[in-house]
Amino acid sequence: MTAIRADGLVKTYGSVRALDDLSVEVEDGEFFGLLGPNGAGKTTFISVLVGLARATDGTAEVFGHDVEDDYQRARDRIGLAPQEFNVDRFFPIHEVLEHKAGYHGIPPAEAERRADEALQTVGIYDKRETRFDWLSGGMKRRFLLARALVTDPDLLILDEPTAGVDVELRRPNGSVTGWRSWTRAGRSRSRRRTNSAPAARTPSSSRWPTTPSACRNSTWRASTM
Repeated sequence: MTAIRADGLVKTYGSVRALDDLSVEVEDGEFFGLLGPNGAGKTTFISVLVGLARATDGTAEVFGHDVEDDYQRARDRIGLAPQEFNVDRFFPIHEVLEHKAGYHGIPPAEAERRADEALQTVGIYDKRETRFDWLSGGMKRRFLLARALVTDPDLLILDEPTAGVDVELRRPNGSVTGWRSWTRAGRSRSRRRTNSAPAARTPSSSRWPTTPSACRNSTWRASTM
């Protein structure tokens, strides 16, 4: 099944053409990386996929759901760790994850279990009662990954996941996402023109690959913008 399909995607901001007739497909189970310099349109493409920006022209689908006409179903399939911190700073981080799960219709008891599991996966479970503002920069980045994982998404999109993370923290982070020094990585097999990467999970797996060997056995693809 096709996880991401973009056809003739255009996004303009006044006279600036951020996306210029972008067409790309990412299959379920692929690791897909987007490579490109600053301003190439990487984050703009991600914003279109998750509904933060409307395309000027063209279409985009996530697992067959149009990102505009069928926004809710498309968005429910995506876990996003954005480049910028956009976290509620007034609650302990485990509560933030539980709220996030609740937005996607996950019952409270299951949301609590998933929040604990996500924090354990990224290695900051001992900080579960800490507010986001009190975390170090690297731990904040890890938390964004936990938030992306808490809904158990079919498509994981990470935008600059290693920014501000020291080398020792990058290695375990890379084993979870399937990327080590790459920016914007995920669970797909491709890489298209940008420094980011959407990723789609294999249908037979209920979890994202958590070991380097599992990642090495996956299919990878890249493209540039």
